[in-house]
Amino acid sequence: MDPAIRETVLFKLLFNTCMNPTGALTGLSYGELVSHPHTLGLIERLAEETLAVLAAEFDYRPAPSGAAYARETLAPAMLARSAGHRSSMLQDIAAGRRTEIDSLNGAVAWLGWQHGITTPTHDALIDLIGARRPIEEISAEIKDGDCLQIGIGGVPNAVCRALAQAGVKDLGINTEMLVDGLMELVKVGAATGSRKQVDVGKAVYAFAIGSRELYACIDRNPDFETRAVGYTNLPHPVSRNDNVVAVNSTGQMDLQGQAASESSGHRHFSGTGGQLGFVRAAYQSKDGRAFLCMPSTYERRGVRKSRVVIDLPGGTIVTVPRTDVMYAVTEYGMVCLKGKSVAERAKAMISIAHPDFREELEREAYGNGLIPRAYFWWAQYPRSPPAGARSEA
Repeated sequence: MDPAIRETVLFKLLFNTCMNPTGALTGLSYGELVSHPHTLGLIERLAEETLAVLAAEFDYRPAPSGAAYARETLAPAMLARSAGHRSSMLQDIAAGRRTEIDSLNGAVAWLGWQHGITTPTHDALIDLIGARRPIEEISAEIKDGDCLQIGIGGVPNAVCRALAQAGVKDLGINTEMLVDGLMELVKVGAATGSRKQVDVGKAVYAFAIGSRELYACIDRNPDFETRAVGYTNLPHPVSRNDNVVAVNSTGQMDLQGQAASESSGHRHFSGTGGQLGFVRAAYQSKDGRAFLCMPSTYERRGVRKSRVVIDLPGGTIVTVPRTDVMYAVTEYGMVCLKGKSVAERAKAMISIAHPDFREELEREAYGNGLIPRAYFWWAQYPRSPPAGARSEA
């Protein structure tokens, strides 16, 4: 590679691993990032780790330390030329697009691991930005004219906020719970209900929970209509609308796609709610889609555990049977289980589990016969002969 091009590429990698994720997390402009001591300190730590990795892998040393780079090179340049600019990663998140965190900070963390260099700041930012991946994945699947149901939880509500900035239009609303995120879609003109087949022009809901602004907005507002739960939640009334999109959270899923949103074992943390009804409504709706979201892990008594499991704990209530599940989403990706075989389901669920648990899950899947030994032998062959392979009749 030409030395000048190499220098430019490595300098941009150094810049982007420091500024992009920091700006995406804080929402601050570049000028604000380098002016505040806390964010500048974070940038210094990122630069220190990136510089160590680039020196080991490419013998690239543009500054003696992360602090020197951040304070003597980066900060003056940002304040002089790009003070008002904001992170492209922030713009990707706002638009519901996948970010470059894996290609940037993930590459530094991977190279660091190969050289025995720890990168704890990069690792933390990768996890924090990665937690937004379900929002990006789901937002990208929502199209103009879709009819939304949004369940309780951080991801469903964050999807609304992303959609409000993504330029999607003519959305409909038919939901059990009306939240601030849905109100924002109506207020910015993204949710007009104009393409609904029933209750055209109305945001239909059973009850509202949110801010004072939400209650003030819906008070005597003809754009919103409260209906009985039997109307808002049952599959048949909801599925009369085309393009129903149901976005809900769940607590655990097994390798066959059974979703447990009410209990873990005999310990209840929620009631039945409308989740199953809306999943089935999306399934029945023309071009409908249903998404079940969860973090890949949880922590209990200081021990991290996987939410993707070989079997649900004894006594756990299955909220959504495997036959009804369409999309499952974690921070490690999104898979569609509709129409998949037992082995395909198991492989798909393992692919969105936390990497630390995938090997164990795969071993358990083999041991319990969910993935037959012949699966990979058979899967390597095409399902039909290539063109011209059939003999002439």
